Amino acid sequence: MVQPPAANRAAPFSAYPWYAIGITALAAAVATVLLVIYGGERASEARQTAVMLQASRLQQNVSRVENNLAGAIQVSAVAMHLLAPLRDPAEIRRDVLRILAGANSHIVSGVGVFYAPYAFNGKPLDGFYADRGLLQRGTIYVLDKHFGFNYPAAQWYRDGIAGRGELEFTGPYFAHGHTFVSAERAFYQNGAFAGEVLVDSFQATLVRNMRASIESNDVAYVTNDAGKIVFSTSALPLPGAPFEASQSRPIRGVPWTLHFTSDFSATAAKQRQIWLTCGLAIALLWCLTAALILNLIRTTRYKAQTIGLRQQSAELQIEIAARVAVEKQLRVTAYHDSLTGLPNRAKILETLRGAIAAHPEQGRFAVLFIDLDQFAVINDSLGHTTGDTLLQHIARRISQQLPQGAVLARLGGDEFVVYAPLKAQDVHHIATRILETLRRPFTIDGRRVYTGASIGVVLGGPRYVNAEELLRDADIAMYRAKEGGRGRFVVFDEDMHERALQRLLVESALRSAIQHSEFSVRYQPIISIATGEVCGIEALCRWDRPEYGEVGPVDFIPIAEQTGAITEIDSFVLGQACLDARRLQRRYSGIPVSVNVSATRLTHPDLVSGISRVLFESGLDAASLQLEITETALMGHTDQAIRTLSRLRDIGVRVVIDDFGAGYSSLSYVQRLPIWGLKIDRSFVHPMASDTQSAAIVRAIVALAKTLGLHVTAEGVETLQQLHLLTEMAVDSAQGFYFSPAVPFEQIEDAIRSRRLRIPG
Repeated sequence: MVQPPAANRAAPFSAYPWYAIGITALAAAVATVLLVIYGGERASEARQTAVMLQASRLQQNVSRVENNLAGAIQVSAVAMHLLAPLRDPAEIRRDVLRILAGANSHIVSGVGVFYAPYAFNGKPLDGFYADRGLLQRGTIYVLDKHFGFNYPAAQWYRDGIAGRGELEFTGPYFAHGHTFVSAERAFYQNGAFAGEVLVDSFQATLVRNMRASIESNDVAYVTNDAGKIVFSTSALPLPGAPFEASQSRPIRGVPWTLHFTSDFSATAAKQRQIWLTCGLAIALLWCLTAALILNLIRTTRYKAQTIGLRQQSAELQIEIAARVAVEKQLRVTAYHDSLTGLPNRAKILETLRGAIAAHPEQGRFAVLFIDLDQFAVINDSLGHTTGDTLLQHIARRISQQLPQGAVLARLGGDEFVVYAPLKAQDVHHIATRILETLRRPFTIDGRRVYTGASIGVVLGGPRYVNAEELLRDADIAMYRAKEGGRGRFVVFDEDMHERALQRLLVESALRSAIQHSEFSVRYQPIISIATGEVCGIEALCRWDRPEYGEVGPVDFIPIAEQTGAITEIDSFVLGQACLDARRLQRRYSGIPVSVNVSATRLTHPDLVSGISRVLFESGLDAASLQLEITETALMGHTDQAIRTLSRLRDIGVRVVIDDFGAGYSSLSYVQRLPIWGLKIDRSFVHPMASDTQSAAIVRAIVALAKTLGLHVTAEGVETLQQLHLLTEMAVDSAQGFYFSPAVPFEQIEDAIRSRRLRIPG
């Protein structure tokens, strides 16, 4: 059987290159890990770079703040001598202006000098205050009642005084529209407060520095040691805000801490870009890996499919070769006889079709149908093995007698057909040669075997359009040869076909007649020649065929015997005859009925039991039944016939040999058979008045019967002269048209009622 196409087969699991697939997947995994590590490093590097940049800016601002503080401290240190001895305001004015114009002047907005005498009495401090704006206008305010600001009441001032001479940075305060962070230092003489120097605008400088270094969305702010926000450069970060990192660093010399917070949005975007790039690279890597793996799998499947296709191709080649061999063998088997090696029926029909096509107008070939004579006897006596060997010898012999171009075929059994491209005048010669060669004995296993054949010949012609018609007509001619005495050949003519067709129609009509009960029984009286009385009746079958009328047994009994329909016909006649005989004996006792038994029924194993059943069902006594059997029925089955007839005699049935003398009469089997009488055939009775030989034969038959103690009946009596001769020969009984034809049962009673038919004295 052809397997499914290899292209549809998947490669077996073990066939895939798992080592290559594993190495590819492992390489992709390693590359993925490396890309993840690389992306992480790049993202971390970007983060670290941003943090480092933030720390750098923080450090820069812290340095600036510390420088500002240092400058403020230096200013306060320089201002100390302003109060060393209390000096003239003009001199102090000059010193202050010198300070404001000095190196650190950019870090202060103003400088104030306050004197102690009125520090705690609630009166304004004595002193003066100078800021950069006033300096630009050339004005210095003297801190007196004209200044308008009550320093002693300010908390930052009180906190500064409480410092007892230590440097103090005040918290932010608002004055004159500005926010200030001041660095102040109190001075003491002999444990008493002597005065204070104030340096303002530290915050403005700090914020200005930080704003110069921070970027957008960053926040810088300062807290004191208690964690309180002192000031900032932007909005302060709240919990949950999107800031990602912050840097804090304490300012040297003060309890403050500078904080620097960044949202790192650019860094996050860069990190996202790094990870997106890595992700795309990983996706591309795995796509390439999957493509490579799929290609490996596809290649493996392709290789597996290629191998499968090669295997399938090899299998198909083997199968094709096997099929070719099988087809060749089938062709040989289909067109040749297995026993003889000759062409068979199919082959000879093909040959005949070719011959018909080659010669459509006129016949230039002949068909010989050969059937062996008595071949069944050889099979039955010597066995089928000998019969097969004989057929092989016969095939060789016939082949040797055929002309060039002829074809010998065996149809089956003992039938052969010859196609020969012969002209009509050559057919007689080739058929004669075949018959002569088959008459010669064959030697098989040291035994001489004889056989013969009958041949039917058909000449090709325009009337034949298919090969079957040639074989049909040749077969018909062969049967005519057998009917003509066997061992001869007959050339087909149209009358044979008509007779065969008529026979076929009769066969079909017989089957229908049995189904529709178209048969009837007629009775012909048998007359005792000595008394002239009816001594018996013979039952004769008639066929009441529609559209044809009454048909006699001679026209259909032989066909019924050949088709097997005779069994049903015989059973019908026997049953009806026994019933009518029983009805007749109710009025006229002692009149038996004679019934013909077909040759085919004589060897039937159920013949005796069937007759016994009919006798029982009809109530007829067995002695009132006579069975008439022809001589032909006894040929070849003498021993079996003797056993059957003996059983019939044992049950009381009489047996008469019908048509005696017309067949192969043998005194030996007449002597051996348990029969009651003989019936002389009409072919001897009819001409004996004018033919002395026929009369002599009848006389001899009568003498033989009398010698053997057999009852003699002559049939076919039609004239008074025939009756006189039979009377002289002491024939026991006679029947024929002279007395009465076969009539229905109702009319036979009229003849019996007369008790005596007219027999001239």
